[in-house]
Amino acid sequence: MGKELLPKSWFEPMVTTKFTYHGVLRKNFLRAKSSGNPNVRMDVEIGENLYHRYLDIIKKLISDLPEETLIYERNCKGDKSDLESIWQFATPTFMFNHICDMKERNLIEYCFHICPLEDVIMKRILNEGFRPYFKEASKKNYPAYYHFMLKEYPNCVYKL
Repeated sequence: MGKELLPKSWFEPMVTTKFTYHGVLRKNFLRAKSSGNPNVRMDVEIGENLYHRYLDIIKKLISDLPEETLIYERNCKGDKSDLESIWQFATPTFMFNHICDMKERNLIEYCFHICPLEDVIMKRILNEGFRPYFKEASKKNYPAYYHFMLKEYPNCVYKL
């Protein structure tokens, strides 16, 4: 006889207690906010504050560019189809997302695609003491990602 697989019921207590609330999957940042670990709870607040602080700087840099830029920006806190995303921001040449992964780590993902502001943005990220919160994302076909977001969420698009 071969090895038997563990019955599905063996996994249910783990999934139910950690990732669901009354049988519904919970966003990672909500699990982190209700964590018994005060460092994890504080991490959520630090990640959120950092994201918005840097986003304000990035928007100012974009608004100083000579041409108008089409922006995609979305609050994903209520989107139960994506457990990681908290905030998303994208331009034709740059992506900036706030996520909370399955390990309840708050991270700010960024990705450049022939971005005229890459050097300026990277200097800001690297020169401050918050580098552990930032993670370079890999988007092999960034233009396709950006155009998909514009098409999928037209109510989250504006010009800057």
